[in-house]
Amino acid sequence: MTLAMLSGLGCASHQVGYRSVAEAEVACAASNDCSDLSLKPGVKLSIWDECRAEALRRRCNFEDRCIVECLLNGEAQNTGGGCWHVCANTFVKVRGKLHECETPDAPGLDACRS
Repeated sequence: MTLAMLSGLGCASHQVGYRSVAEAEVACAASNDCSDLSLKPGVKLSIWDECRAEALRRRCNFEDRCIVECLLNGEAQNTGGGCWHVCANTFVKVRGKLHECETPDAPGLDACRS
């Protein structure tokens, strides 16, 4: 699923991607709706993961949605780095070349660390 999501974003505007880095950055940071994501039956989140999922759900950019969906589905639990490893390094195309989306920590994520 993650690969399909990445492929879809990379070609979101036209065949060779976005026309400029500025246009790509706007798309990378755009808020989406994560309200349709829910905890899969049988999945138990730690307090840390619950907090992270809520902080990311509030901002819900492209990478956030991938991480929240991964956490709520119980995916990547046996992967080093977990959902962050699976969903990090999101790329889009700018004039046919890959451009990495810069995604700073979501507001409220620091509170999860304490």
